Amino acid sequence: MKRHRGGLALGPSDDDAIAASAADEGPCAKRSCRAPSISGVEELEREEREEEDEEQRKEAILEEEEEELDEEKEREELTDPVMLLPIPQGAVTFDLKRPNGKVVTFNALTLADYLLATGDFKDPETRLPLSDEDLRKLDEVLSRAACGPLSSRPSGGAHTGPPPPPRRESVLAAKRNPKRFKEMRCERDGLTGLERCAGEVVVEMVSVVEDDEGDFEGGQLALACHLFPSLADLYRQLYNADAPFAAMCLEHFTSLVEGPPNRPTKDVCGLLPIVRSFFRQMQTDGPPQFGF
Repeated sequence: MKRHRGGLALGPSDDDAIAASAADEGPCAKRSCRAPSISGVEELEREEREEEDEEQRKEAILEEEEEELDEEKEREELTDPVMLLPIPQGAVTFDLKRPNGKVVTFNALTLADYLLATGDFKDPETRLPLSDEDLRKLDEVLSRAACGPLSSRPSGGAHTGPPPPPRRESVLAAKRNPKRFKEMRCERDGLTGLERCAGEVVVEMVSVVEDDEGDFEGGQLALACHLFPSLADLYRQLYNADAPFAAMCLEHFTSLVEGPPNRPTKDVCGLLPIVRSFFRQMQTDGPPQFGF
């Protein structure tokens, strides 16, 4: 049976040719159908890469934050507990292990100076006594630092590089010789007692200045005949024993007379300028001879 296509008569052989042509076009049609599925796989891969990049970015941020925390912690650990200042690079350090297991880094030189100057062989922060073993280790650290590292010495034996710190005396030997600190402690206790007595006199001055029931003439008499001479005598003793300590005490007394900024001293009778003038006189001319 013949069929017609485009006005032409087709036979059985022609039908076979058409079928063969359709079979040849099959793979192309399949490839065109698979194209959307390939683009979907690429989209998934792209999303996975973006997620991996996001995770890597978060990890990098966390690492930076951890590094900053570590640097901040290191800066805190390298602050000298004695001077409350950063420990300079290359300074001699001493690691003290406290009873709770915490290790604190000191500037070995300032710690030794503090112990030898005060005779108080305690941890400056916790006030816990330092053991003989701790003091022995501190002596060893200072001894090695004073000798200098062997690698910094040439064959001739001369020291090169930065000079080693001066040799300190043994802090352990100083602790075992308490007689040397007995006089120092006595002097320190005496200065503390004088400072407290002078502080009580200054408190009485403030009471006279702020007395609501007082009068100008009575306040002048109290200041001139009793309080000023008493303070002048105590300040003279402080000044003769330790002038810098006396000057520091006088600054504190002046602040006490003025009062804090949120509650200044109330000058009821106008006596505060007289007290200020007396304090300025002691600051500039030293302790007055007769308290005026």
